[in-house]
Amino acid sequence: MEQTAIETQKNEEQERLLRQQKRFERKLSDALEPDSIFIIPVGGRMGIELVINLTGLDRELNKLKRQVAFRIKYEDAVEVFKELDDTVHKLWENIKSNVPSLHSFKPEKWREVNDSKEKKLLLANRKISMCLVPRDEKIGQLAAGIKVLNEKIFELQSISSYEEVKKLAAIHNEVNTAMLDINKKIQKLINGPQVSGEKGPQTTGEKGPQVPGEEKGTQAPGEKGPQVSREKNLPFPNAKK
Repeated sequence: MEQTAIETQKNEEQERLLRQQKRFERKLSDALEPDSIFIIPVGGRMGIELVINLTGLDRELNKLKRQVAFRIKYEDAVEVFKELDDTVHKLWENIKSNVPSLHSFKPEKWREVNDSKEKKLLLANRKISMCLVPRDEKIGQLAAGIKVLNEKIFELQSISSYEEVKKLAAIHNEVNTAMLDINKKIQKLINGPQVSGEKGPQTTGEKGPQVPGEEKGTQAPGEKGPQVSREKNLPFPNAKK
């Protein structure tokens, strides 16, 4: 029985390493995509939750766009698109107010603040990094804004400017709350009243993004896997880059 337990543990460790390798290879592949965006989560589990919610919003928005004018009325979808536009606009206005070098920056030029291919390959090697290849232009603008916001927070933490960190943390929470709200509205439209004799869209076979250092509940050696919080507007914990 003891031997069986040892073999089981060994197999689980091998599976964990295999999943970790696959995740690393996926990030390396994404690094070669021109529009891929690498984000280092800030604020511990709250930062990881934000990137996961961003990835989920990109996926659900793509589903919505495919069904507009077919299963979903254009007029209903427009409200969601407007709310996303407003969220992107508000985020970048806050960024321009707190990052002087970007005071006249236009979100439509988000690729200009994205990393080079060489930098992306370096980031892909960091276990904590998370990557998104946006399918929608507005999601690209939103993701780039979150990236810039996180980098500014890291900068302020390095000089112990916690009053400023607190202000940017509030923006961080607002963006997360807005994305969750938009996602709920999209899902309500997708799963709403259906055409007679038609079944609702299925999501089988889709996998959500993996949390850095944690695949299927496993943890990297010597460290605890970050847990995703479902709470909103919690105090913003300190984070080290």
